[in-house]
Amino acid sequence: MEWNYVVIIISALLALWVILKEVRRKARKNLSLRLAASIIAVTALTLIALPPTYKRKSNTSGERAIILLTDGFSKDSLSAFTEPLVIATDPELLKSSGAKSQQRIPAIDYYLAANPEVKKLHILGSGLPDDELQFLKNTNVQFHKPGVISGFQKVNWKEKIKSGEELWVSGCFNNTWGKEVKIQLKGLSTVLDSAIISPDSLATFQLSCSPRQLGTAVNYLVVTSGKDSLFTEKIPFEVEPVKPLNIFIVSAFPDFEVNFLKQWLAGSNFSVAVRNKISTGKFSTEFVNMDAIPLNFQSGSLEKFDVLIADETSVLQLSQSERLAVSRQVNQGMGLLIRNEEEVKLPGFFGASFPASPMADQENLSVSIPGSRYQMIIPGKGVNYLAPQAYDQPLVRDSKDHILVSSTISGLGRIIFSTINNTYFLKLSGKSSEYSSFWSFLIEKAARKKQSKEHIKIAERFPVVHEETRVLLQTGATSLPKLFAGDSRVSLAQNAELPNWWKGSFWPGKAGWNTVKTADGLSTNVFVFNPMDWLSVRHVQNFQATRKFAEQSGREPKEVSPGGNYSNEQIPPIFFYLLLLACCSYLWIETKFL
Repeated sequence: MEWNYVVIIISALLALWVILKEVRRKARKNLSLRLAASIIAVTALTLIALPPTYKRKSNTSGERAIILLTDGFSKDSLSAFTEPLVIATDPELLKSSGAKSQQRIPAIDYYLAANPEVKKLHILGSGLPDDELQFLKNTNVQFHKPGVISGFQKVNWKEKIKSGEELWVSGCFNNTWGKEVKIQLKGLSTVLDSAIISPDSLATFQLSCSPRQLGTAVNYLVVTSGKDSLFTEKIPFEVEPVKPLNIFIVSAFPDFEVNFLKQWLAGSNFSVAVRNKISTGKFSTEFVNMDAIPLNFQSGSLEKFDVLIADETSVLQLSQSERLAVSRQVNQGMGLLIRNEEEVKLPGFFGASFPASPMADQENLSVSIPGSRYQMIIPGKGVNYLAPQAYDQPLVRDSKDHILVSSTISGLGRIIFSTINNTYFLKLSGKSSEYSSFWSFLIEKAARKKQSKEHIKIAERFPVVHEETRVLLQTGATSLPKLFAGDSRVSLAQNAELPNWWKGSFWPGKAGWNTVKTADGLSTNVFVFNPMDWLSVRHVQNFQATRKFAEQSGREPKEVSPGGNYSNEQIPPIFFYLLLLACCSYLWIETKFL
């Protein structure tokens, strides 16, 4: 039983005993006063054991509050503190706070290093990014939740896409304007796609377009409500040319699927070799965009190809030595794409198993193409579906969630099994975009991955002009590599655990496209934003990081009330001791002298 209940029960029994004792007392003089004194004495004794508390408006327990202002803070929240010291890195925040005692600081880590006596810090606003929160590990941080953040909460898009690939922009938007909001994706002054967000709702959106140009470009997300333009955000991206791949198609017999696929690959500047079986031991070969080479599995010609596409019959007809040759190349990175046939059932290949079962007859199948806005409608006759396997990754499903294309890893390569064997119907019906999206997706998944010895990565999602931008460099160089941001050299430090990784920082001096490059010629384009770009998204990121930091430290984020910040104060027990003493003294005096 809890201590509180024990004390209350004992106090109640004691009060009952005292009342009965006074009522049965022969001397009835001053009975009401004695009863009151006895009950008050028991109550005082109870309150000594269970000290009561009251709410009191205060900042910290007698200490002066030190408040760090961040973007998005409310001026009203400062009224919760009595004569606080307000600090901030942005002078505009200090000016808008109207605080009597304020101090501009260069950075939070410098301030804490110069003021080691500061052990407690209140953070108002959206909070701090991850890298700055690391300096507060030894500080008692009290994070006070900001108000509602309107506008974009999250946004995501691929900064680098391949030629012919669609640009997808997705995210989450908080509409607090009380009326319908439209988000338009614009490029070259043209509306490419749009989405509607209902009033007073938090909703996701997904927009896409098909860039035709190569190189760097900037699209825009324009947010409007009726005829009013609310704000505009930038979507920078870069379209890279598709590196030509070498594709080897093996077929047990010529068919429409192979013929249309060969033509599409050739038109997309892929190098294509086709081997069709004519009769036992005899094959016809065809080469497009490449010189003729021996197509003998034993000759090592597979090393020249990035993807091998074969139907099930061709795979089953491979000799043991040919299977070993294919297996060796797949393990070294070559992709293998197997086309399922209606009657043939491949039991397993290189340890990969794709159990296929016939699908109930239906006229057409609606198939979603990952990473594309298109829905592919193909004839359903003869199409099988795949059973999910523990180590397989489903790639393509139909509208009823049947798996039609699946893949598995084999060494450095990937094996893909597709039950869709009639995509040529898309070409015949004029659905060239759907056809291109489907086969681009499969080939990109299957293709041999080129391993680059050098790689530049920007750590920040939204690099901001005149703010620190962290950069990572992966290189096999044994000496100190040289990295440049524009014309300025970036100082690099080697990672102690991963010696091929180096890290550094630079402060971009201009907004827009910047170039980061090595002395060896490796370069990457980096788009630098203005301070007001994507402000709501950065606020949400900082809020989530600061909230997580506070929760991990055992300090839950607090709500700040404009009317004040109240703390529970305990009433000093001396008052109850004095009250008990007074009551007991009266009862003794009344018995002896009255």
